[in-house]
Amino acid sequence: MATVVFDGTRLNSADTIGTAWTVLGLAKAATAEPDFIYQNTGSASNKVKTTEEGVAYVHTAAVDLTASTLIFKHIATTSNILNNEGATGGILEVGSGTTRANYYRYYVVGGNTYPPKGGWLITPIDPNVSAHRDATIGTPAIGSARFFAFAATFTASSKVENVAVDALDYITSGTGLTLTGTAGTIANFVSADEGTLANRWGLVTTGAEEVAVFGTLTIGTATLTTFADSNVVISFPGGRFAAGFSGLAFGMSNASQDIALTDSIIKGGGAGSRNPAKSNRKVYFDTIAEIDPTPDEITIVGGHGYVTGDAVLYSKEGGSGTTGLTNATEYWIEVVTSTTLNMHTSRQNAITGATPIALSDSSATESHSLTRQPDTRPDIVYTGTSGVGSKTGCTFNTCRNITLTSVITHTDCTYLQCGTLTLAQGILTGANVSGSTTNPGQAFIVTPDLGDITGATIVASKGHAVEITATGTFSWAGNTTTGFWSHGNVLKGQGATFNASTGVNGSTEVISTDETHGFTNGDEVYYSDEGGTAIGGLTDQARYFARALSTTTVSMHRTKADAVADTNRIDITAGTSQEHALYSAHATILNSSGAAVTINVSTGATIPTMRNTAGSTTTVVASVPVTVTVLDTSGNPIENAQVYVQDAAGPFNDSSQIIRELTNASGIATEDFSGTTPLAITIRVRKTSTGSTRYIPVQASGTITTTGFSTVVTLTTDTIASA
Repeated sequence: MATVVFDGTRLNSADTIGTAWTVLGLAKAATAEPDFIYQNTGSASNKVKTTEEGVAYVHTAAVDLTASTLIFKHIATTSNILNNEGATGGILEVGSGTTRANYYRYYVVGGNTYPPKGGWLITPIDPNVSAHRDATIGTPAIGSARFFAFAATFTASSKVENVAVDALDYITSGTGLTLTGTAGTIANFVSADEGTLANRWGLVTTGAEEVAVFGTLTIGTATLTTFADSNVVISFPGGRFAAGFSGLAFGMSNASQDIALTDSIIKGGGAGSRNPAKSNRKVYFDTIAEIDPTPDEITIVGGHGYVTGDAVLYSKEGGSGTTGLTNATEYWIEVVTSTTLNMHTSRQNAITGATPIALSDSSATESHSLTRQPDTRPDIVYTGTSGVGSKTGCTFNTCRNITLTSVITHTDCTYLQCGTLTLAQGILTGANVSGSTTNPGQAFIVTPDLGDITGATIVASKGHAVEITATGTFSWAGNTTTGFWSHGNVLKGQGATFNASTGVNGSTEVISTDETHGFTNGDEVYYSDEGGTAIGGLTDQARYFARALSTTTVSMHRTKADAVADTNRIDITAGTSQEHALYSAHATILNSSGAAVTINVSTGATIPTMRNTAGSTTTVVASVPVTVTVLDTSGNPIENAQVYVQDAAGPFNDSSQIIRELTNASGIATEDFSGTTPLAITIRVRKTSTGSTRYIPVQASGTITTTGFSTVVTLTTDTIASA
């Protein structure tokens, strides 16, 4: 039988009102309200009018919340007259001391965002995350928190108690409810929390079609646990919390563990959430071309994707230019248009548009970045390496990190707008991936073994599809990819190569590649000296932006704006005669093993492009479908012709060089073989008569067609018949 326990701590149930509960702004105790409750028998309430008032709780002793998230349960029953969210409306507060003097304020709800039906709201707040704070009063000390409150203002007076707070709880980030035992389902969590009036921690609530979760549901520990459920929708509404706060955790630390979920949906940013889950969206801007000091605006070409009030981390990306912003510092976004924004030093200033930061053009053309934080999407994590676990036919929508350990299998699952999927012994079969929120140069799937991914369909986003972290020989079986970088010879398993001497023109600042490079204007590329000596002007493994001057020539730039406009080409000088390479930030596979990797591509799989990090090398071996049709001069199939597909490097009658013998009575033969390129293959036909075997070179008077890496040979000849 499955049991569920609460991983947190209850500060106060608000059922019995004593001196600890006060009414904000008034020197009197809060009212014990038995008529509207969330948990147990009552709540602490107040009748609030057009002046900011509410309900406050002062805990009996200081509480260390430096690694914790509070779970507020609060209500404004006359929601139709509640002021809009902002500097008024409904406000949560948490601070230190026994009076309203040192605290953080959070503008969490208003008449413009509150559910029309009213009702209890559950709001998680991590007071340690500066990105979520709307205002700071005094000097709060979260390591010794005591003061908690819900304040509100209304547009009209109320005749009844209309503001209340119920049980106050807190949990450590990454915890919540833990299930152990046998025959567990998601319904066990619902029954233990929402289904039990005396508990009602607020971590699990139900809607018409889904189960909403605040915090992390842990299934299994070292204790034997079996769990099986299907056709459930689990949502993780946003909140004012840190990355890693919410998700599903599966403890695989018992050899008999058996945990399975089928045909279910796990999604971040649940329906009706006022604070949808945020990704770690990263954007770049040119410090000269895309900063306008007059309105103090930054332009993000292609759109920034932020909303007003988002917190971002500013980075110079190793540059030295000055912009009016401080490197590695948090700021808040005020959206001007879909492509322009102002920067602010507080969330409230961003919301009200007050005093945007004065920006300045940099003294140097550099590419700086903004990254939204924190990433509040849920994590799906397996810990331990025992037992068995599976997800079949499930959809993961807007999740952050998905980590599979032990022999965990994900079969026929869909991944939409997710961050990373790490296979640490996990198996991925039939995956469907799109909209991944990886940034350029990062991969969605990270694995030590490419063979653990089969039958996947991956649609390109901003980064790579897969990162391979270990050396060895791996299969790339049945995986199809769309929209990733492609260049002239992917079977080389390298980037767009060029000779560091003859392929570099220091006068025009142009690099000539050995084959079609496949870059478009503004593409992000990584330069590699391939273990040699870097050419002048470029740094090994550094990121640049390419300008495609032709299909085989490019110039390098430090910003996307410069690459698109073909301005400020990087001053380069030729080096010694070595093979160097340019790799795309959007190549299919990133080889970060630091050593040699061989990838055997099976029939039907998309041949991947590669990006190799320093010390990494990749050999791609493709299975090339070859169809040979042997006809006589009248166009009829020559029956029982035996066709050899042979490596051109060896003599045609050397049996050790024969790759495959194709035989078919109809004169049509189809097989797959592993080779380097279909153009390096010769075809011989074997003629057997009077006990002897003769190998006859066959010349086609018909057609030889190469489409991608499939070769179709139609031979019209009478050499066999006459030989």
